[in-house]
Amino acid sequence: MAVRKLKIFLDCDGCIVSLLPTWLSEYNKLSGENIQVEDVKEWDLFNQVRQPKVLNKILLSKKFFQKPEPYLDMLDVLPRLLKDERFDIFISTQVPRSSPYAGHDKREWLRKWLPQFDMERFISAHHKYLLSGKDRIILDDHPRHLKQWSEEGGI
Repeated sequence: MAVRKLKIFLDCDGCIVSLLPTWLSEYNKLSGENIQVEDVKEWDLFNQVRQPKVLNKILLSKKFFQKPEPYLDMLDVLPRLLKDERFDIFISTQVPRSSPYAGHDKREWLRKWLPQFDMERFISAHHKYLLSGKDRIILDDHPRHLKQWSEEGGI
């Protein structure tokens, strides 16, 4: 009998990708503000700036999601997880619905930083809880995704 692999669903932004410094840098250039990472006190950045439309404009811009750096630990840990026979690793990321570029840009980011990742395991999902289930783990920075995942029986 085959051993069931533990399925792990990783979010890109905020878990693998250090998005916030790049996003704030772009925002500060366009808005004239000077918000730093340490100034951010809650998950929803839109509630913490004077010009939330500028934040959205950045998210919708071409190649924005190719710019951020990875969390350095991920460049060490994730390749090892991908090789480990006990796990099935998926990337489950929420792509801005109104962006024609974000999905492509996130895949390009993965090709650059994690070329060993199988793109057939890239999942764009706004309702990540639909992937939840027994023996399934999510690593995500969005409180809503974590709450819904747990409610649906995931780890």
